[in-house]
Amino acid sequence: MSNDLLKVFSLNARGLNDYNKRTILYDWLQDLDIDIVLLQETHYVESKEYMYNARWRGHSYHCFSNSSSSRGVSVLIRNGFSFDFCNYHRSSDGRKILLNIKINDILYSIVNLYAPNKIGDRKAFFTTTNSWVRKFALSKENLLVCGDFNCKLDEKHHCFDTSISKLNSIIKRCRLVDSWIHLNESKVGYTWCNAQHIPSSRIDYIFISDNFSLSIDSMTLRNCPQVKNNRMSDHLGLRIDFILSKLKRGNGYWKMNTSHLLDREYNINLRKFLKEKEIEINELNCPHERWETIKHAIKEFSIELSKRKNRNLKNRLSILKIK
Repeated sequence: MSNDLLKVFSLNARGLNDYNKRTILYDWLQDLDIDIVLLQETHYVESKEYMYNARWRGHSYHCFSNSSSSRGVSVLIRNGFSFDFCNYHRSSDGRKILLNIKINDILYSIVNLYAPNKIGDRKAFFTTTNSWVRKFALSKENLLVCGDFNCKLDEKHHCFDTSISKLNSIIKRCRLVDSWIHLNESKVGYTWCNAQHIPSSRIDYIFISDNFSLSIDSMTLRNCPQVKNNRMSDHLGLRIDFILSKLKRGNGYWKMNTSHLLDREYNINLRKFLKEKEIEINELNCPHERWETIKHAIKEFSIELSKRKNRNLKNRLSILKIK
């Protein structure tokens, strides 16, 4: 069954080890019929995975923390939502998880992040995340990067928060768009609330690739349900809906130009390129993931070579015309 409307929800949950809190949040999200849920600060530990999965009716993917009182990120997909699972990657620090899935036979890469509070740690985190996302995301055209980034992208904060330049590097290199600004340029969109429950700063974001932005239907800030008359979190949730039929399919199915295989230079350089990727490929335990990574590397190399050859050919033709 195909999906046309995709509903995504992102929230810093401030810990979900409490059964009642977890149950209230999960039931609320399922009542909203959210398709993909991205949670930060779950505080989930691997030894209790069976407990976390028991209350969610659907698929659960976790990046566990080594502490039941900090970190942890998760991706939940509701039961009945039609998708094909490709693979997923998670870090050892409980701060990032990436899923590669297909929806309506189109590949998507979904990234959920929880950045550190301290500027120095956050700067290092964004630096490693930059290469990590580009390494494991199988789709650059339909890429979603969201979470609690623990920093403000306002220009006035750039001078003392040196991590912002590293986050901007991710945005630039992955060609991402700030979805809230894309839709609500004149609205501040604060996501973090102070002790008086007043939204005071914007540190939670949903970044999406240019192509993905074409399919946005709406984006809203949501208060979460209360737990025993107390706030569930000091963050507001971000909900974004996409109409997938609006999505540009890109260049369609890629087919390799097999004439490259007769090119001696192509073969030599491809072997060198794959040799450089050897460590990255061998780190993957799953044979399917290795094969997908190898195919993606060959595609990337072949496309770049074709572009370079076409440029060189155009330059030669231009020179001949001048003569």
